[in-house]
Amino acid sequence: MEIKNAAGFPATYSWEVEPELREETPVDIPSRPAGRATPLLVRFVPKQGAPWIGRFWGGRERGTTGVATWPDPGMACVIVSGIAYVGSASGPSLWEEMAPEPTKEVLAFPKLGVIVLCDPWNVYAYGAHGEVWRAGDIATDGFKITGIDAGSISIEVERDVDDIDRLRIEVGTGKVTRE
Repeated sequence: MEIKNAAGFPATYSWEVEPELREETPVDIPSRPAGRATPLLVRFVPKQGAPWIGRFWGGRERGTTGVATWPDPGMACVIVSGIAYVGSASGPSLWEEMAPEPTKEVLAFPKLGVIVLCDPWNVYAYGAHGEVWRAGDIATDGFKITGIDAGSISIEVERDVDDIDRLRIEVGTGKVTRE
């Protein structure tokens, strides 16, 4: 399994993926992982507070796996086989699943204070206090990211054979325009 790590935002913690277990008991996230795929273990070490290990359960769909910092410096994002969890790196009690599922791409835009999560059909932008905008139903059969700069994402959407739309999403607003 390829694990992607993205530290685009300042954080008040460090993390280690697949740590060697000593005497710690990992905490399951979610607490009742019925029907979930292989988990990912992540040890969080907050600057203030005790280290802890989360056992994050993944989805059955193919999606990305990794850990990313969040616009809020005390929060983290863990993605396992396409399921994204966001919560406080200081403890296991404040974690929740976030859209989209399956998460295929994670893009950080620190200057804009936004992290972007993509599934094959939608793009979601989150800031320190939650969802900022959503570009929904951009594609029915998926899209391909063709470019990223400081403030926008360029994508291609195949509408039909030999019919490709080139779109640009302004990360600060979520506005989608044709290129």
